[in-house]
Amino acid sequence: MRPLAQHLATSAIEFVRSSLRAHGDGRSRPFLLEAGTALEHLLKAALAERNPVLIADRRRVAGLGWFVDEKKHTIEPPLKLRTIGIGECIDIAIEVGVPITDRSPADRFADHRNGVAHLGIGGMDEADALLPGYLTLLTTLAVDLGISLDALFGEFREFATTQIAEHQAEVHRVLAGRVAQAQVRFKELYGSYDDKAVANLREMAERATRTRASPDEQVVACPACDMPALGHGEVVIAAWEPDYDNDGNVWNAYPALEYRPNELQCGVCHLHLDTTDLVLASKVFDTWEVSDEDYTEIMESYYDDLRADEEYQRRRDYGY
Repeated sequence: MRPLAQHLATSAIEFVRSSLRAHGDGRSRPFLLEAGTALEHLLKAALAERNPVLIADRRRVAGLGWFVDEKKHTIEPPLKLRTIGIGECIDIAIEVGVPITDRSPADRFADHRNGVAHLGIGGMDEADALLPGYLTLLTTLAVDLGISLDALFGEFREFATTQIAEHQAEVHRVLAGRVAQAQVRFKELYGSYDDKAVANLREMAERATRTRASPDEQVVACPACDMPALGHGEVVIAAWEPDYDNDGNVWNAYPALEYRPNELQCGVCHLHLDTTDLVLASKVFDTWEVSDEDYTEIMESYYDDLRADEEYQRRRDYGY
């Protein structure tokens, strides 16, 4: 592991264990503070392992040289160096291919950590609700960095894996219950329909889902009634896949897009999956493929953002 990534990972591990110790003692505010810090440091370790400059605050030009010169990373970083915050960390991590399927634990911890730091608010109910997502994201980042779960969690390894397994079992229990209820509703509402009426119902559902606002809304088959349903989330560039010429040199690259869902709603059987965990457990997006129309819109938006960034940099640096 690169020196800066190793430094951040070592710090993250200390905060992981102290946060779980605080949780076990019922001290919610130290848990929220230290868990948020653990996530931020492990996210930054994942980025620094790819390229240390990724965590630098680009608004502070004076410090960029330190991040570029990896010979300096074997000693303690200068106190006045500034890096990006946890929100930008998660944005960049997803952009460069860190395999994060649910960013909400990091976002929620950022909010709760600020609540503790600025107003001293944060109880055990919030801590308990955040714990499974925290442990799951930590595990994802550890695997990405090649850190064993024993090294990450130490004496809390069994507790962490048990909590994750129990949470996943609860997610599947809730999913099965909601699907079963939706199937009952579908049978009550449409059980008397003949094949022609069911086909008309499907056509109406398809027309209703054509009013998608953007590629962030995707049409999928409802896991309860198999009618067209609408998924909500975001399409992200998960990685850039290179094309090589005959000499083995990269001559082009194309984006590998991935759909990160967080909600699913069916207007026919009224199934509503309102969390990322439930949508992922339903597996409705396992075979998702981007349409040509959405691909064009996504990439145009991506390059518009790039051009806006370049224009901002030019105006800032040259004044025109």
